[in-house]
Amino acid sequence: MYVSANQAYVFIAALFFGGAFGSLYFINILIKWSRLPAVVGVVFDVLFFALFTVFYVLYSFSLKFPSYRIYMTFGAVLGFLLTYNSFASI
Repeated sequence: MYVSANQAYVFIAALFFGGAFGSLYFINILIKWSRLPAVVGVVFDVLFFALFTVFYVLYSFSLKFPSYRIYMTFGAVLGFLLTYNSFASI
């Protein structure tokens, strides 16, 4: 069984990745605020989170993360939510 010695660093890297995409989500919100039909907003949300997933997999491969652990996904989602909520309060 492979145990990562750098789990804290991997978690922090996932937090930063989620934070970066949390700030990019506001571009998606600006697109949805325009006078487009609601279906277009749903399509943009699905595409955004599909890109979030693809880029997260590429990011994890480029940084040579260890095999998949649930804390990595939790870190990315937590970073996204923290950034989104902090920008939303502004």
